[in-house]
Amino acid sequence: RSDMIDITNIINLPNKVGETLTLKSEDCPNKLYHSLDFIGSTDWKLWAVKTPKEAKHGIKIKNQVALDIGSAFHLLLEDEELFRKNIFFTDAHGSTNEMKSLKKNLQDDQYILKKYLKKKLYDMRESLYAHKLADTYLHHESSKKEWSYFIFGKDFKEKIRCDLTRVGIKDPKKDIIIDYKTTASVTPKNFARSIKDFGYHIQVAHYMNIYKKVTGRDVEDFLFVCVEKEEPYLTAFYTLNEQTLAEGQAALEEAKRKYTYAHNMDDFSGLPETKLEIGLNRWDYDYVIDHT
Repeated sequence: RSDMIDITNIINLPNKVGETLTLKSEDCPNKLYHSLDFIGSTDWKLWAVKTPKEAKHGIKIKNQVALDIGSAFHLLLEDEELFRKNIFFTDAHGSTNEMKSLKKNLQDDQYILKKYLKKKLYDMRESLYAHKLADTYLHHESSKKEWSYFIFGKDFKEKIRCDLTRVGIKDPKKDIIIDYKTTASVTPKNFARSIKDFGYHIQVAHYMNIYKKVTGRDVEDFLFVCVEKEEPYLTAFYTLNEQTLAEGQAALEEAKRKYTYAHNMDDFSGLPETKLEIGLNRWDYDYVIDHT
């Protein structure tokens, strides 16, 4: 991927098979993490559901503002002091001197957002922390926020960045991984659709695999902590059932098979170059049929 850089020698990233590395959030900021030439869950989700041609091309960000809001919310949960330092709220327009100055001096992992979003982000956090499970899962003394894990495997160089981890509740020899999601709807039906649409089950499989390989500790649970982006900021805590976990692992394995074949054979093709027959499902056209 063209947006990745290899700075292995700068922060001593793993460069031999079997080597691993764990970095605290201050040693590996978010933008640095995403720039490193290791394969993350976003890559595997692409290879699982897209053609090799699309996966190699990567993701085109459609809504940078929404992405920045999500990043700002993660930072607020991670470290409020850093949030105040690195998130700039303004109503200034792009052509004003204030905005030009902000953009000129903007550093990595800093964001410029509209002023009204500040209250929204704090209200989202307040709603999340009011959930009766918040104290149990989000405020434990063993919590590690935004730590990154890298491994130079036999077949792939891989990475994960956990929003939060804490020691297991049922078994202190295991850990719990927590992933924050800001979303339009946290209802079970709609978030289940998000799991399918955005490949969250593949993310879970990848995270659980890499976390155990790097830390040597099993994962007791992987928890999605979700909050809606609009009032009244509904919240929900979700885990995946066994069937969905198995489907995520199968999809991850298929992604790795496709990735390996494409790179070994230098075959980054798109859709099959043959004549295909397609059609509508009945529910796609039933409304135009006159049954009288």
